[in-house]
Amino acid sequence: MRKYAEAKQAAIAALAAHPVPKFAVILEGGLVQCVVSNDPALIGVQFAVIDYDTEGADDDEISRIPQGGAHTGELADACYRVDEITKADIDYENPEPNEPVGGEEG
Repeated sequence: MRKYAEAKQAAIAALAAHPVPKFAVILEGGLVQCVVSNDPALIGVQFAVIDYDTEGADDDEISRIPQGGAHTGELADACYRVDEITKADIDYENPEPNEPVGGEEG
């Protein structure tokens, strides 16, 4: 029990030592669902999602993305969308460490 308590305190201290993130990228199934923030200055800021894995995408979902700077002429297929940062309704600034699986207390 003591090792678990020490590990939990160390995890909490490590989280507290890092600066609070300005935004969070929310993924589900490997796809960007949204970007959220608690910083009012970031709400509404646009961002682009570029996914080079186009397998299974319809032709109208694929864009040609210039590579290596605008003047090389090299293009790559990608799923591309523009969205904007929205107000967070999750508390990404205060994550809690995971509890041990199966009651392990090491």
